[in-house]
Amino acid sequence: MENQVTREGFINALNTLSNFMASKPIFQEYGQVRLIAFGGFNSVCYFGTRTSTYDLDYYTTGHVAADGVTLYDAPSNVTQALEDLIYRVAGLYPNNLHEDWANDRVTIFVDQSQRAEDIIRRSFQQNIIIYQTPQLVVYMGDLVFQLVQKLFMIKSELSSRNRRSDLIDATTFAAYFGNVRGRNMTLAQLSLEWPMHMAQVGQEEVDRVNAMGQSMYGRRVLDY
Repeated sequence: MENQVTREGFINALNTLSNFMASKPIFQEYGQVRLIAFGGFNSVCYFGTRTSTYDLDYYTTGHVAADGVTLYDAPSNVTQALEDLIYRVAGLYPNNLHEDWANDRVTIFVDQSQRAEDIIRRSFQQNIIIYQTPQLVVYMGDLVFQLVQKLFMIKSELSSRNRRSDLIDATTFAAYFGNVRGRNMTLAQLSLEWPMHMAQVGQEEVDRVNAMGQSMYGRRVLDY
């Protein structure tokens, strides 16, 4: 598919990016850069439920202080240097990568949630690492937030061009809770935690996710 990146493409690109970072004084001084990944990249590169996706949607963060509460942002010169190298990597693989193969536009949605710090902390606490080198680590974003976002996108007309991939992602993220915790996430739990995002999501979306769950996993993955 046009402008789609596979797992192999992402890993090769991240390896190249990490090598570039290792040679740059700004990253040598700053240390390991932490990214939090949201969306289809996780389905492709961790869960393996999709073969490709358009991009790596990342949120650049600093680190959590020893108190486990205080968050430090990555400096703007570090994030800009990272963006410059991402663009440079794209130029090396014109047949496999497009210029937007990795971008931080998801930051808008995380910040608009009004719970960005909570999402970041929960992503770290979840501690699912998709990629790691001394220069770069990519954490999976909080799966509760990701599931809520995907359910919202399934409901929204904004996702009309890409509803099947959103449905696969939502099913993948929902299945995680049953697979790892032994019990499904429920619509009631999601609505209690994210009432504004879930206000328009109802039985129809749950039924669609569960139909896909039967196809992918042979079971329901989301309860009411």
